[in-house]
Amino acid sequence: MDQGVSVITKEDVYYPDILNWPEYNGNIMGNLKEELQHFVTATLMNQPYIVDTENAITAIKVIEACFKSIETGIPVDIK
Repeated sequence: MDQGVSVITKEDVYYPDILNWPEYNGNIMGNLKEELQHFVTATLMNQPYIVDTENAITAIKVIEACFKSIETGIPVDIK
């Protein structure tokens, strides 16, 4: 959760996002910005995506199976 950085003040402790969507000098940076930028550029330029559609669909199935397994407490087959 803390991504290796903790900010401690007299009132609170918080863990700033330094990887996914941080803001530096008024500019959004990080993993999510890069992901969105790639998607928009590839779409507009009619270029292939880094992750093809088949692998993206498989990733969604795995994520959904993880959530279902957490809910039920048993393994879930993604076939």
